[in-house]
Amino acid sequence: MKPTARAGAVAVTAVACLLLPACSTSAGSALSTSVPPSTTTIGLPSRVPMPAVQLGIDIDFYATPGTNISASAQDDIAYVKHLDANAVSISFPYYTNRAGTVVHALPKTPAPSQLTTLIVAAERADLAVILRPLLNEASLGTSRPGWEPTSLANWFTAYRQFLLPYARLAQADDVTMFVIGAEFSRFNQAPQWAALAAAVSQVYHGTVGYSNNWDTARNRAPDVEQLLDAYQPIQLPTTASLPALEDAWSAWTRRLPTGLVLSEVGVDPQPGAFTRPWRRGQPGQPIIPDIQVKWFTAACHSVAVEHLGGVYFWPLYFGQSLTTPLGTKDPTAFAGTAGATAIAQCFTTLQDLK
Repeated sequence: MKPTARAGAVAVTAVACLLLPACSTSAGSALSTSVPPSTTTIGLPSRVPMPAVQLGIDIDFYATPGTNISASAQDDIAYVKHLDANAVSISFPYYTNRAGTVVHALPKTPAPSQLTTLIVAAERADLAVILRPLLNEASLGTSRPGWEPTSLANWFTAYRQFLLPYARLAQADDVTMFVIGAEFSRFNQAPQWAALAAAVSQVYHGTVGYSNNWDTARNRAPDVEQLLDAYQPIQLPTTASLPALEDAWSAWTRRLPTGLVLSEVGVDPQPGAFTRPWRRGQPGQPIIPDIQVKWFTAACHSVAVEHLGGVYFWPLYFGQSLTTPLGTKDPTAFAGTAGATAIAQCFTTLQDLK
C-alpha cells in the first residue's frame, strides 16, 4: 500500500522542512485548541503488513493541551520516513496505583481520536504500526520490571477492562500489532496473560505482542509474539571503541532467538550509560552525542550479524521531532542529533536484509 497523493505531498513537504529553517508544513502547524480532532471522516487505509526486517522508531505519545494533533502527527511521521524507517511503534501512557487495584487513563493519555490521527498518518505513509500501551512508572514507587500488583486477579480484571477498548481501536484502525504488556518482569509468566491475550484476540484480529524486559524469561501467553526491550548493561566505559562495543552487543544478542525483534533500544548520551542503559539522564553530567551513536550502531550491527527481526529506536516524543533541542526534555531523545543520523545509517544498512 502506498500513501495517497495528497498525503505523499504533505510528507515530502514536511521532510523538506527538516532541512530548511523557519519552515512549516502548513498554516495549521501552530498550536491550536486541545479538543481532539474528529476522526469520523478519515478514510482508513488497509492494515500494512509487518516488514520482514522491522526498521522502527518508537513514538512516545503523551497528550499535551494545545497541541495541533494532525499537524504534529504529519511532522513526526515525515521525520520517521526521513530516517528510512518502515515501521513505527506508538507507546502511550496509562496508570495504576501501587496496589494495582485500578487501571485508568489520565490527561496525559491520548484520546482515542488522537491515537487514530497518528495511526492513520503512519499507515498512509506505508508504515507498519505497533500500538503499545505502556504503564507509567510515576505512581508505582518503583520501575515496571520491579513492580507487582498485590492481587494479580484484581489487577488483570481492571487491566482487561481498560485494555479492550484500545484493542477495538487497533482493529478499527487496522493496526499491524497490538502489544498487551511491556516489562512486567515480576509477573510476566502469570497464567492470567493467556486469558487476557485470548480476550484481546476476540476483538483484535492482527498480531498480538508482548515486550519482555531484557533480563526475564519470555511471557507465557500462547500465540503472542515475543518482543524484547533491550536495556542489557554492558560493562564497558563510554569511551570504549565501537568494535569493542559491537563485540559486547553481539555476545549478548547471539543468545537470543533468530528473528526476535528489539522493541526498544535507547540510551542517554552521558558518561556511564553503557552500564545502565535504562537510566534517563544525569543532571549536571555532559551530553556526549558519540555515546548514543556508538550504542545505536552496535545495536544495528547485532541485528544484522545475529539475524534478528528488527529494532525500534526509542524515543521520539510526539510533536517534538522538529522543535526540541538536544537535552531540553530528555537527553535520551534523539531527534535532530547525531543519534538520528546513526539510526538513518543503520536502516540503510539493514535494507539489504529484507
